[in-house]
Amino acid sequence: MSVPPAGAAAKSPAQAAFTAYIVPRTAAHVRDLGIVLAAVVAAFAIWHALTLLEERFEHKRLQSKETAATPALFRVKRALTAATRKHFSYRTLTLPLGPLSTSITFTELVLLLAYLLTMLLLTLTQAHRAPSPGPGKRAGYGWSSRAGWMALASYPWLVVLSMKYNPIAWITGASYERLQVLHRGCSRVTLLVMLMHVGTKVWQNNTFTIAWRVWGLVGAVLGISIFALGNRLVMRAAYQLFVHAHVVLVAALFVATWRHVVDMKDTNKEFKPYLIAAIVFWILDRVLRLISLIYFNGLLPFNKSRTTPVAACMTVHNDRLLQLTVTKPDLPHWEPGAHVFLMSPPASRAKGGVSLALESHPFTIMSLPVPRSQDIAVEKNNDNAAGKLTFLIRPQRGFTRRLFEQAKRGATADLLVSTAPLSPPRLHPVIATCDTIVLAAAGVGVSWTTPLLLATMRAAVAQQSRVRRLVFLWVVQSKDEIKVLSEQVGEALKLATGTAGRVKLEVRIHVTREEATQADVPAEWAAIAAESNGEKDLPTPESEKPIPSTSSSPITVAQSRPDMEILLLSIAGEAQGRLWVGVCGPGAFAQDVKRAARRLIRPMDVLRGDSDGKGDVSVHAEVFGW
Repeated sequence: MSVPPAGAAAKSPAQAAFTAYIVPRTAAHVRDLGIVLAAVVAAFAIWHALTLLEERFEHKRLQSKETAATPALFRVKRALTAATRKHFSYRTLTLPLGPLSTSITFTELVLLLAYLLTMLLLTLTQAHRAPSPGPGKRAGYGWSSRAGWMALASYPWLVVLSMKYNPIAWITGASYERLQVLHRGCSRVTLLVMLMHVGTKVWQNNTFTIAWRVWGLVGAVLGISIFALGNRLVMRAAYQLFVHAHVVLVAALFVATWRHVVDMKDTNKEFKPYLIAAIVFWILDRVLRLISLIYFNGLLPFNKSRTTPVAACMTVHNDRLLQLTVTKPDLPHWEPGAHVFLMSPPASRAKGGVSLALESHPFTIMSLPVPRSQDIAVEKNNDNAAGKLTFLIRPQRGFTRRLFEQAKRGATADLLVSTAPLSPPRLHPVIATCDTIVLAAAGVGVSWTTPLLLATMRAAVAQQSRVRRLVFLWVVQSKDEIKVLSEQVGEALKLATGTAGRVKLEVRIHVTREEATQADVPAEWAAIAAESNGEKDLPTPESEKPIPSTSSSPITVAQSRPDMEILLLSIAGEAQGRLWVGVCGPGAFAQDVKRAARRLIRPMDVLRGDSDGKGDVSVHAEVFGW
């Protein structure tokens, strides 16, 4: 970005020749970058469309009780998916950087390296042939100028990848959290290219007395600041500092970049639209978040039935866990595993509330919405169950700690739901087609697995699922924490009795920090299990033979730290078909599951469509942290 601004001295012939060479070629390379990225998004969109077709096919086959073979197209897709999981998605690279240690899957690594290679190739190709714009400006001047434009061209993609209401997520079926990983990685690549631009200009002794060059240097400093604040140490120590500083710094970066390029008349037509697009997407994201906050909390001035802020009902369990319940009957339906962002009204902080102004945090919804068919009945009964949001929180620092201390004092907290429920990728249609389900959680990760447990069992009762065995595993620190799920697991056990023996539900509780035995099984669970074991197998369709009743209890409580790899291999050995594993917990917990899955996946068996379905293993992991 080195073309002199309007009003400067007339260009020399050398400068004019440089501009005539580098600008059109760089504009073409910028368009090539857009084509490459659009092609990648299109490829994932096509894959997502095939997934939706496969789900529709499986749903029809499930409803009609058909046993026809899977079409070749879907077998090929499943085999390619299995091979990708085995060799890339479930293989993790850990960078041992002490407190800054991070892990990345090979799939993410390949995508980021491909992006880095693409940016470098488009930046360097043919740039060395650019004529010198003046004495002493030969070495690196061409690719240095192009690097600035390439960095600018990546701005819109970075902003879109960061959006909460993400169009790429809608098109490809990926969750916005997964896209955040790509956003962070691609941002680092853009910073590298930006520093190539600025560093070379400094090395070439460009004068920084000209305003637009000073703004370029300011932009580089802002980019470095954004990178420095985005590391795990800062996010763990002061998450809200990162959130608010990130917004301010990005806005300042847009201003600095605008001031850097605004006077470049020779390049405005080609490159300024990319900056404008990035600013528009960024503002749109902020506006959509504001609209969500206003709409879902009845903050419109003409809304006479405003019920916010909502007083949350809080219950402390064993001085370690906080159960939070917020009633919002007007929220849209959400999928199992969804989460929302909660915040306190700014005024509540002055009254001893729990939140700083504009401070919001994500929490997984542990409850399920009332089925749509029951909404009318719920409304007639004036019940708020349709919008009852339940959260399970282990207090850390800041917001959750203040919330916990307020609950211990018996006080209430005024909260706002700042977003619509943000659901994960379409999990339930996939789960419904699998024969064996494993839901594994550590600590408050059970907030994510519990709604999946209930949704799967309800679907099994309605004969809308192929599941035959469901293993629900929860790792806790204290046996007193078990009672937190007394209602939910009790409902799941009752639902299991309603499947006429088609589904075997196993509940496994592992206590890590104190002694626990089978005697610690809650009495209500044991009573339901005993009643279930006393029933005889009922006749079912031939295609859904019941699992014989046994005298062993489906509930296990023990003092142990489960070896997830060994446990999953054991379950898979007894599986009668496709296996799906949902895991929520620390990174090491999820990596053990993925390591076992890699040993079990057999892409060639999936391609042949073996009747037992073994070798087709899927893992969906929700990992604590950033």
